[in-house]
Amino acid sequence: MARRSSRRGTSKRKQTAEQYGFSVPDYHPFGGESELRYYQKLASRADRRLQALEKLSMQDITGFKDILKYAYSTAMYEIRKMRGQERSRFGQSIPRTKSGEINRMELHRRTEAVKRFLESPTSTKTGTLKVYKHRADQLNKSLGLSGADALTWQDIANYYESKFAEKKDSEYGSKTKFRALGAVRRISKNTELLNQIRSGENVKIAKDAVVNEVALNMIRNGLNPSDIF
Repeated sequence: MARRSSRRGTSKRKQTAEQYGFSVPDYHPFGGESELRYYQKLASRADRRLQALEKLSMQDITGFKDILKYAYSTAMYEIRKMRGQERSRFGQSIPRTKSGEINRMELHRRTEAVKRFLESPTSTKTGTLKVYKHRADQLNKSLGLSGADALTWQDIANYYESKFAEKKDSEYGSKTKFRALGAVRRISKNTELLNQIRSGENVKIAKDAVVNEVALNMIRNGLNPSDIF
């Protein structure tokens, strides 16, 4: 599920980080802190989080066995692209130019990658639950969903961390979107029905006509149920 963030995805991530109080302050050259030191401070924090996520994924805690496929997966993509396939941490060092100076372009690139990770809800257990469990609880309450029909925080996390949400999320109204997502979940294992929908057939998977149309459009526009459920 690793991917490069689009501008829309970056903007939404920052809004979420600010809303829930875990945004990362921008660099300001006050107090004598250099840009390199600023990066190293953030990278150290990020590397501790990566290690904590690895430990969390191995613990018998409901819902967290797949935690490494969210922000962690994207961070690994960034790290290996910047530092090589054998690397698994952001690290403290920055490449230097031929003249021996810090490569400022690479410094800025790595700083932004670290900030993206730190501002992602799924970079910590607390952030994951605070953002996605809250959203799931609120949605289930407002939509009147319970029992097997209720959306789990994992469903919500998988949706918002998917490529589909990054590209198409703004096209659908909130309540209708999640009712449609529930309808998609009910048929998520029915390969034959999914293929019928993708081929353009009009089938009924939700009682409400508008919800049904949105659910069908989601699948036709690239929503892969196996990425969510």
